[in-house]
Amino acid sequence: KVSVLGEILFLPNIADNTISADVTRLLLRYRQSDYLTASVGRYNTWVGYYNTAFNKGEFLETSTDRPYIFAYDDFGGVLPMQDVGVNVTGKIPSGKLGLNYVIEAGNGKAWGVNTEPTQNRQDENTSKSINGGLFMRPDKFSGLQVGFSVRHDNLTIPGPAVHETIATAHVVYVNANWEILNEAVLDRHAEPGGPAFNTSGGYSQFSRRFK
Repeated sequence: KVSVLGEILFLPNIADNTISADVTRLLLRYRQSDYLTASVGRYNTWVGYYNTAFNKGEFLETSTDRPYIFAYDDFGGVLPMQDVGVNVTGKIPSGKLGLNYVIEAGNGKAWGVNTEPTQNRQDENTSKSINGGLFMRPDKFSGLQVGFSVRHDNLTIPGPAVHETIATAHVVYVNANWEILNEAVLDRHAEPGGPAFNTSGGYSQFSRRFK
């Protein structure tokens, strides 16, 4: 019931002809049953479908690149793609609806220019990022997945902390011949007693396999 998962990328540096290791995931996992699996460490956040389905897996993507809204956060992306903390997933007894849940609590995202977004060793503030999601895989429609997630975090920046709330929703249908992906994202930043800014985005991808 206990396992360890590590995912390490070896990246070439063109400037000095060296190779560096990038630990993208490192998890200690305990699987009690189909209804409860808990992981501790560095994980891919469940912010939308695409991040967990294709994170660091460009060879497996049908498209030539990631949707811009899901660009890696250490390459200018606006969404937190990884976090360090606790991840809990499992099924919800729901019969043929096929409901599943995801709950995450982590250090959250660091803010600043030339800053590693994932806070590995410590959090810049005393609050934690909280993310929760539900998705459904009904037996009647094999290959269909419908779900949503809501994530809240406090960003430490010069001045008052900024409250960040990210809501996502997706409708995905994948079988042997079709790959239909649809996602929408709303990213809200609000200063206490100050202005609030909403950034929305999304993508649709339709793919058909031929002989």
